[in-house]
Amino acid sequence: MMTSEAKEFEFPHLFLGCQVEVSGDPAWTDKSFGVVARVKGGSANSADIIVYHKTGQTYMRRDCWHEDDPRVVTLAQVFQDGDRGVFRLAEGEIRSRQLTARLGGLEALLEKLVEDVELLKRVNPPPRDVPETKRKRRVPPARQPETAGV
Repeated sequence: MMTSEAKEFEFPHLFLGCQVEVSGDPAWTDKSFGVVARVKGGSANSADIIVYHKTGQTYMRRDCWHEDDPRVVTLAQVFQDGDRGVFRLAEGEIRSRQLTARLGGLEALLEKLVEDVELLKRVNPPPRDVPETKRKRRVPPARQPETAGV
């Protein structure tokens, strides 16, 4: 039973290629960069992660749990086999998601502004008897050749 202060764990939205930090143990003694290779939903709520270790090794960690998953604490003994791990979203992934969200908001704002301009054009059409003016291009004056010894 959960207390009113405790919040329920929600597995983060992952996709193939998602950038994560991964470690073989919950204490994060050996943190590495990784990329999600497979997402397992349902009751598993885990991910297989390709790990790019700082030593140059590349290997797979299977059935990795998110660091906030309660199983990380209650079933800590599973990390002794060396194949499992814990993960969290990498800083670059978090920033990318934030920028994507902002971009979506800016696109919506731009669409709204276009609608407003179109409405203003219908409500206040420009006068038809005024000819459209063209910008005059400024042409620099021609240079006079220098005369030597005059």
